[in-house]
Amino acid sequence: MLRKILINLLLATGLVVGTWFAANAVKAMAPKAQRVVPDTLKLTVQTIEVRPREFLPTVTAYGRVRAWRRSVVSSNLPGTIEWIHPRLNEGALIDSGEVVLRLDSSRIPARLAQIDASLQRIQAESLTLVVERQNTESLLVLARHSLDLAVADLRRSDELLAVGKMPVGTHDAKRLQEQRYRSTLVGHQNLLRSFEPRMQEIRALLRGNRAELSLLQREIEDYTIRMPFSGYVGEKRVGKKEQVPTGSPLFSVSDLEQVEVLLEVPIRERPGVLVGARVLLSSPAFAGWQGRGKIARLAATVDPRAGTVTAYVIAPGTQAIQLTENLFLRGDILGVLQEGQICLPRHVVQGDRVFVIENGLAVERVIEIVHRSENEYVVRGLREGERVASSHLEALYVGCPVELADPD
Repeated sequence: MLRKILINLLLATGLVVGTWFAANAVKAMAPKAQRVVPDTLKLTVQTIEVRPREFLPTVTAYGRVRAWRRSVVSSNLPGTIEWIHPRLNEGALIDSGEVVLRLDSSRIPARLAQIDASLQRIQAESLTLVVERQNTESLLVLARHSLDLAVADLRRSDELLAVGKMPVGTHDAKRLQEQRYRSTLVGHQNLLRSFEPRMQEIRALLRGNRAELSLLQREIEDYTIRMPFSGYVGEKRVGKKEQVPTGSPLFSVSDLEQVEVLLEVPIRERPGVLVGARVLLSSPAFAGWQGRGKIARLAATVDPRAGTVTAYVIAPGTQAIQLTENLFLRGDILGVLQEGQICLPRHVVQGDRVFVIENGLAVERVIEIVHRSENEYVVRGLREGERVASSHLEALYVGCPVELADPD
């Protein structure tokens, strides 16, 4: 009886197993039904259609204004500040050559009077010497004439003495007279020769006094401090009645008619920055203002700590606003216009990947970033006409079913 029951149990089990395998075989041979995702499970995303266009590469950098020309005005001599221009204050614009400081020059009149008295004395001595010379020249002419007459008279006396017609005493008197005239002539000649050395001494004294006067005039000029060029006053280091030594810095002045902007360019952007490139300048301190400049040169070395290279931008100092030293500016350095570039907003790029929508599904695509600007990237690795997801990026995943918010 037990054997019969076991046999029936085995037959029933085999029948169940055979029926299951048969059912699965039929199910496998039947066509599979396509899975349909309900619309309520699809993610609605906005997309950007890939369309190549023109692109103007722009590198954004920041830096500060520096004066193109700057000078520290110093005192050329010691003295006391006697007068200060009322506008000589930091930030004031003062024209070139305008008097801004005066040192105490109370000793100058006495020195001028001393030099003037010396000049008058020298001029009087010079005039006296000229008159004496003229008189001596006149006396020399008379002495020569008198000597000529005495020499002729002595010759006649010699002839008369020889024939016994003139006493010896008279002849001796004639000889003494000729000797006196000759001696007088020599004296006048020696006196005339002495005038030239005396005149040279007077000329030397005159040159010395004129040099002293010229030096005093320059000193008078040094007592008056003028603006070396038109510019803005920087730090003022003196006050009225203050004693200043020679070479003491008084104030600084900056020529801001043209300025230099030192932009710190990230080293990764250095290849896109060229000498001569145009630069658009702006400042957070002046909303809506935009100035222009041009890169004059690039630093030869890199700042290793900041990872930047300095671009020196030359710009007019006055461009609707006055650029002042240390003003913080933003500079957008313009590159060369490029055609056929694929540009994407920065926010749609995640690292080096984007989501492209294909057949209603999100597909991840690896791209190459060619250029980075403040608002967008220039990329490679996409085809014209493809649609790149631009919204709900945090919710997208590979294979995510999506519906286009902008199917056209």
